[in-house]
Amino acid sequence: MKKLLSLLLVMALSLALTPVLASDFVGYEEKDVKKDFSDLPTLNARFIYHPLIGTMEQKGVDYQYNRLTNAHREGSGINIQLTHALVDGTEETNKQAMILASGDVPDLMFVPSLSTYMEWASQGLYMPVDEYLKDMPNYMALVPQEARDACTIDGKLYCFPGSHEETEMKGGSGIVVRYDLYKELGLEKEPQTAQEYYEMWLLVKEKYPDMIPFVGRSFATIQAAFGVLSPTVQQEDGSWIFSWTTEAYREYLTYMRKLYEEGILDPEYVNYNTTILQERYVTGKAFSSCEGWASPCVVINGVFAAIPGSELAYLTQMTKDAETPAELLEIFPVQRFNVIPLGAKNPELAAKWIEYMSTEQAKKIQDYGVEGMDYTVDADGKIVQSLDEQNWVGWKIAYEYIPTAPSFYVRLYAKNFDWSFNGLLAARERSNVKVVKHIPDFLPANEEYIELTQQLGLSAYVSEQTDKFIMGERSLDEFDAFQQELKDRGIERYTKALNDWVDMYK
Repeated sequence: MKKLLSLLLVMALSLALTPVLASDFVGYEEKDVKKDFSDLPTLNARFIYHPLIGTMEQKGVDYQYNRLTNAHREGSGINIQLTHALVDGTEETNKQAMILASGDVPDLMFVPSLSTYMEWASQGLYMPVDEYLKDMPNYMALVPQEARDACTIDGKLYCFPGSHEETEMKGGSGIVVRYDLYKELGLEKEPQTAQEYYEMWLLVKEKYPDMIPFVGRSFATIQAAFGVLSPTVQQEDGSWIFSWTTEAYREYLTYMRKLYEEGILDPEYVNYNTTILQERYVTGKAFSSCEGWASPCVVINGVFAAIPGSELAYLTQMTKDAETPAELLEIFPVQRFNVIPLGAKNPELAAKWIEYMSTEQAKKIQDYGVEGMDYTVDADGKIVQSLDEQNWVGWKIAYEYIPTAPSFYVRLYAKNFDWSFNGLLAARERSNVKVVKHIPDFLPANEEYIELTQQLGLSAYVSEQTDKFIMGERSLDEFDAFQQELKDRGIERYTKALNDWVDMYK
């Protein structure tokens, strides 16, 4: 099973969908939020930290008592008392370990990662929740069986998983281009193969000599084209090896070396950060880069204001050749792990809260806010909400217990980011792709493998040597020597540990 994106990455993506307001909209003034809910049963819960929690105070919004949390209390009949997590994911994991060891546990708690969930559930630190599911029809209808199966250990479910919002957006990013300039190239067909992209970039270099044809530090789309995006590859006999040891990796390095050597790839790529990437676009130096769907909306979007008439669009997913499909990564189907710690005083109430947060009433609050304050309903029953109104209550994401694709799409379309998301999906549909798994991400945590990963440090070594090959600091003729170096550093031992781990769960 897949280790989820780290908590910080999940928060970063959610933040990308809720930008800071740049208008005169002042929002709904918080009034009468200190209501008395002492007559309701109390549920103590530890939940995610979201960066927008920091903006709530600026807007006069109290984290514990506000129009959203009060609406949820009234709707559920539960006096939810929330404690948000620490900002740093590692520190939060350590904090939760201390909480569980103390015996003074909350009734409901989120878990920062799949690996932590699998490890601690296997140790008996969470209560099984299967017995509550029969009384949770809304939750069962909202969260697919696939998500629950992915979190089941030895036939028991120890959490209320929330499904991943973007399962259709497989890992691998896409090639985004200055589409206004791309149209001026006069190409007879959209590039797809690695050779066709190379020829396009050469044309860009010739036609726009002051531009850098390909910028950035991410090469995920090219890695997918050569079948090395996933560090692990399944062979025909069912065993697993690391993609660094394959002929495909040599082909990938050869292609990237050519891009660097011929001035297509930015020679300063190793020093890239977000600021440099933004600078390349707003100054008109960048023609294309490898980006996830959110980047054109919130990272490199400065190009639209800096260069009037500029356009960004995704081209077809690159493939190695006309026959070989690109290999995108499967996304683990769960985004949120909600557990009842062993020793919790109100497990039934925790299950009731999750069931309520799965209702249409609760999801509408989470998607739009409170009717009459954050949105209105027209005569046809359609929700009416401006972008400013959606952004003003953007902090509602801090209370999203059950993420769903429909909720994600509400934010996506409200902020007019759908052009980029759907553009990347369409670019992949025009190409030849298949989906593969990086198998460690879909398995329960294995201490031996984790310790060996840290001990050998092979990923860092491969990354370092990959840059040397790309920049010509190592000759491609040394690829065989590189393979021997991996053996000397323990790749065979690492491969055996990987396959032993996989065999445990066949």
